[in-house]
Amino acid sequence: MKQPESAALFGDGAAAVIVEPAPEGEESGILDWEMNTWPEGSDLTEFRGGGTRRPPYRAGQSKPEDYLFSMNGPKVYRMARERVGQVLAVLFERNQITARDIDWAIPHQASGRAVETATEYGFDKNKGDF
Repeated sequence: MKQPESAALFGDGAAAVIVEPAPEGEESGILDWEMNTWPEGSDLTEFRGGGTRRPPYRAGQSKPEDYLFSMNGPKVYRMARERVGQVLAVLFERNQITARDIDWAIPHQASGRAVETATEYGFDKNKGDF
């Protein structure tokens, strides 16, 4: 990847999970989840070549770099930061909790910048949640 600004921000997709023990006598399970797709950001991460439109076996139709993953990391980061806040707000409201009610949060995205952003959602990095 010839995009160090993207490589430093992202390595793969994103997911989150909150785990806590079930109350005595109750079964454990998934209490809530939220899954979304935002097509307006689809042009920010892509493979330009491949598929039936630009198959690799048609000489001259594509460049070798068209078969490498391309990402506009800074724009994806800004979009993800906004969307994560929206999803957390929905989950927090639906479950009547706040970030302060969560003892530990283990971020999927390990970049320092992404971890710093968690404070915008109400998590306290000094509390030990990260």
